[in-house]
Formats: sequence, structure tokens, C-alpha cells
Amino acid sequence: MIAIDKYDTSVPFVNTTNVSHLFKRKELVTMDMTPLKIGGDAVKRSNYWDEDTAHLPVSPPTGDRITGVLSADVLIVGAGFSGLSCAIHLLAEDPKAKVIIVERDHAGRGSSSRSAGMVEPGLLGITWTLEGAVESETDARWGFNAARRRLASLLGQLDERGIAAELIKCDNVISAQTSISSQVAQDLGKRMSDFGLETKWIDAADANTRFGTTGHGALVYEGHSVHPSLLAHSLREKALSMGAQLYEGDTVVELAEVTGKVVGKTKAGGAVMAGGCLIACGAWAGELGIKSRTAPEIVHTWMCATEKLPAEILAQAGSEQMALVAELSDSKNTSYRRVHNGRILYGNYDEPGHHVDAQVDEKMLKSLHDAAVKSMPYLKDVKIDFVWGGPILGMAHDLPFIEVYPNLPNTALVAPNGSTGVPWALLSGGMVGGIVRDDATGDAEGERLRNLLNETRMPWMTAGGMIGRAIWRSLEL
Repeated sequence: MIAIDKYDTSVPFVNTTNVSHLFKRKELVTMDMTPLKIGGDAVKRSNYWDEDTAHLPVSPPTGDRITGVLSADVLIVGAGFSGLSCAIHLLAEDPKAKVIIVERDHAGRGSSSRSAGMVEPGLLGITWTLEGAVESETDARWGFNAARRRLASLLGQLDERGIAAELIKCDNVISAQTSISSQVAQDLGKRMSDFGLETKWIDAADANTRFGTTGHGALVYEGHSVHPSLLAHSLREKALSMGAQLYEGDTVVELAEVTGKVVGKTKAGGAVMAGGCLIACGAWAGELGIKSRTAPEIVHTWMCATEKLPAEILAQAGSEQMALVAELSDSKNTSYRRVHNGRILYGNYDEPGHHVDAQVDEKMLKSLHDAAVKSMPYLKDVKIDFVWGGPILGMAHDLPFIEVYPNLPNTALVAPNGSTGVPWALLSGGMVGGIVRDDATGDAEGERLRNLLNETRMPWMTAGGMIGRAIWRSLEL
């Protein structure tokens, strides 16, 4: 059994007039970790990525509980890609800065570990965001390419900073399963090409040969993949080596302003008083009572890893097996897959509406397997070794990627979401310094990009919006 925290937004931190309340978490609830089955085969309810890196040496955290009151320049809530990336950026800028990270589990075990590891240069989120929502074509083009430049620079710095990620250049593929999704994918490819990213539409036969897909064809463009747990492990080790203080196994249960400082109270009874704060707790941000024009939706990503497969089965996955493939059919069924070390890893999103604590069960596992067999018939009799998943923020909301939180001093909320969570989480680390540190070096490009994104969330971020846009264009309205 493992424990998961829940939020309760009804209880104030301290009953004084100089305190601004943000949130309070409820008591722990438990999750069932008993094995699942497909047919007669037992399936481990365990994260393949984590088990694949379990042999790596791990530096001890600063502690597992905070006692007393600690002081910091910046408090970071959550040690995923965003939180760790922010710590590294802050300490690179000012090695003497005191950065404290509080993580309720182990660094990288949240939504960062539930990724397929796609790092795609088209940054689909920004393509859909800027499309139809920016009056100036110049702004749209600038935003797209500014984000791409920053991502390319960041990826180039991984080796320089000694951050291992199993970074591999590969094709990113959007396979269209229906005639409407074919129009959506081709429309998206034209828009990305307009912005300067080379894309190619290939027919169904070519897509089947190269990527083992079925359907109406595929959009192909060059990108990268990473090993999510290896990246999280390396970011964690780097942050610690640079002087970040990391507390794993404790939970920030309350955040408030006290005499101009951000105070984070932990479940263990300690507290951190900081000049600024980064809230980087992924899907949990959806339960913080944050106001937006549309309610933040929590969806879950579920992934399966097959047993190690013989060459004759892997051959059916296509001739270009390093590719990351997304199957686009409709707004309720968008799956993704990749090959890693002789296994096929595949996943899907469930429908919105579940609580953050929802977990994979026999019904969900069967649904995942049935969807996989539909697009990859050769998996029908293949054994599944691992299944894992958890919550992320859905794309159907207008929360900014990076927001100045108005009720606390020098506080930023980071909410990367959807299909491009990995690159946006990494990019966000370099875009929050000016918010959480008064004396941080200015980043005019990052500030402009952040403001542009914040102004243009919706209406095209949802899959339904994409399909609507495709129909709208097909009618030449």
C-alpha cells in the first residue's frame, strides 16, 4: 500500500490578518497495489521507467522531514522536471542562493515518471495555443520559434551540465486513424511548416512500413526522446551537487504570506520561510482552488510495458523503431507508443472527471490492452509486464503555463500539461527566476514568451477544438 495526499481548501493556515491562505491538504488515503491480470498473466502495477534505472546510485536527500523553521531564498514545492529544472537554473545564476525543494515522494516520481519521453520541437501546445488566438502573425511566428530556440539550447546544455537523459534524435509521428484526424494532422503540419519547422505527410502504406501504424497516413517531423526516470534522476543529482536542499517524504500542506515572506508549513510540523516560491506540483495544482475561465481538468496517463519481444514481433512495429508515435483518432482516444530496449511501451489518456487519486484497475488495463491491439494487432498474445499511471493536468483549460500567483509574494505556478509536458517543464525552469527572485537577472525573451502564452490559452487547445478547426478550414469559412 502507498499513500497519496489530498487537498482541503477549506482550512486557513493561521487566523491572522497578515496571512494569505493558499491551500491545505487532507489526510492520507491509500492505494491498492495488488497485481492485475490480463488473461492468466499477472501484470505488475509498477513503473517500468523507475525499475529500469533502479541500479543507479542515488545521493541521499538533505532529509526526509523538516523540523523547526528553515529559511530560504526560494521554496520549491515538487521535485519533478519543473521543480528540479528551476533549482538548477537559479543556482547556475547565483551559486550562493539557498533553494529548498520539498517533495512528498521521491524526486521524479510524480507526473514526470508517467511520460513517454517525447521532446518534440514543434511544441504542439504552443502551435495550438497561438493558432487563431494571436492577432499578430508576427507574434505567433516569434513565439513558436523563440520556444524552439530555447528548447534547442537547453537540450544542448544537458551534456555540458552532466545531465544524462538518454537523449536520442528520432522522428515524432502523428498517425491519423480517421478521415477527420487526417485533416487535423495535415492542418497542424502546414501550420508548423508555416512557422519554420520541416514536416512531412506520408501515406498509409509508407506509415505502416516505417512505423507499423494503421489508418489514413501520418505526419512526421524530427524530434527527440528521453528516458524520463533517467532524466529525473540526473536533474536530482545535479541540483543536489549545486547546493539545493532536497527533502523527500515530507509534504507542504499549507502556503501563506507572513510579513512579506512565503511560509510553507509541512506535514511533519516544520516550516520553510522564503523570499519566493515555485508551485510545481503538476496535476495537484488542479485542486488548489485556482481560478480560470474554464475549470482545470485532471486526466490520467496510463502506460503499459510489454515483455521483451522477439525480433519477428518487433519487426511489425516498423523499420524505424526509435520513433515516438501518437495515434490521433478523436477527442476521447489519443494513444501513444515507443519501443525501448526490446519492449513496446504504450499508453493512453482517460476521460476527464476522475479524482486525482484514481488508479488503474482491471477494467482500465483491459481498455488499454484492447486499444493497443486495435492499432497493433501483433500484441494480441503478448504478455504485459508493467502497468502504471497517474494524474496530469488536461489540456482543456486556460491555466497559463507559468503564472504569477497573485496571493503570495514572488510566487510562480508552473502547469505544463498535455502532449508536450517534458519540454515545457524543462523550459519553465529558465522562465521563473524573475518571478521568484527579486534580484534575478532579467530575461526579456522569456518574459515576452510567458506573457504571450498566458494571453492566448484556448480556444484551440482541446482535441475537440482541433477537430472543429479542421472542419472550419475544410469549409473555407
